[in-house]
Amino acid sequence: MFIKLWALYLAALQVQPLLTKCMTSAVGFILGDGIAQAIAKECFDGLRTLRFAIIGFTLHAPIADTWFTFLEHNVFPKTPTSMTAVLSKMAADQLIMAPIFLIVFFFAVKTLEGLPHKLPEVLREQYLKTVLVGYLLWPLAHIINFKFIPTDLRILYVNCVQVGWNVVLCRMSTGRPAGRLPEPKKYYEKRLPSAEVEIADRRRSIGQKSKRAPR
Repeated sequence: MFIKLWALYLAALQVQPLLTKCMTSAVGFILGDGIAQAIAKECFDGLRTLRFAIIGFTLHAPIADTWFTFLEHNVFPKTPTSMTAVLSKMAADQLIMAPIFLIVFFFAVKTLEGLPHKLPEVLREQYLKTVLVGYLLWPLAHIINFKFIPTDLRILYVNCVQVGWNVVLCRMSTGRPAGRLPEPKKYYEKRLPSAEVEIADRRRSIGQKSKRAPR
């Protein structure tokens, strides 16, 4: 069964390479956000998962595929798997593409949420942390990528690694555990100190009793 599916995937890469890679990224983002929501143990937010799938399909795969092709053609193209070439590609990816793509990613998330005005706040609070966490994973992952993975399979490889990374991205970009909505504040708690809340509740209770009392 697996061999047949793998053969179908390779055939799809030959017939529709970009579309296949876009669908691969969409699935990777769906899995990543699904795991993030399962870890949070809150109500499932299908619209949020759909937003991440759209980002994977329309942004991640086309950008990553174009970038990998550019690196392959311009960074030591005659010796693409030499350690000099591999380390140079990895450094270019982590120092140039990774920081830029994160800004694009956060912008896309907030735009699809209808909250583009929140982008500066998210970048201020989450951007540097996300970049630094990424440096714990992606340098080694991309050394393997550029050294051993065929060009056509790099999007698939990146998405396999990225399922776990997408959990981090989904968490960072939304700013709260998956599916968790901000807890509403009560009217009295929002406007009155706790002691005044108790007094107001008592007065309201006395008022209701006096209305029910026989005259």
